Amino acid sequence: MAVKPCFCGNYGNVRVECRCSVKELQKYFASKAYLDARDADIVIYGTVEYPLPSKYEHAEDFDTVMARVKAARSWLADNPYQDTAVGQELLKFAIRDLNFGQNRIDMVKLIAHSVAALDHEAIVMPRHLSEAVQYMPRIQI
Repeated sequence: MAVKPCFCGNYGNVRVECRCSVKELQKYFASKAYLDARDADIVIYGTVEYPLPSKYEHAEDFDTVMARVKAARSWLADNPYQDTAVGQELLKFAIRDLNFGQNRIDMVKLIAHSVAALDHEAIVMPRHLSEAVQYMPRIQI
């Protein structure tokens, strides 16, 4: 489910200024509906209006990517979550310093496990956890 970044929809947008007051932002970010609706941050500001650099011409096509995703999904069903001691320390950091609750930690583990599967790794490495943490929403005021 998509959720607006604030009441006016422009918070964090580098192209359009947010019209919400600080009190409105605090109220919005603290609302249960806002916190429940956000799973991961994927920020998109408008569309690209110029040709992409030539390095993207050799990117994987959609069918190739979908084949990798399907293979990773079937692999996930057969392999339980496993991480390293360093990964456990990273999760402790997320709880302590980023104020992640159990729901967010579970989401980080799920995303990291998926990233590891796409990377053909049996064990979730710290780099997979770090990538998963970056997708989690941040509340900044």
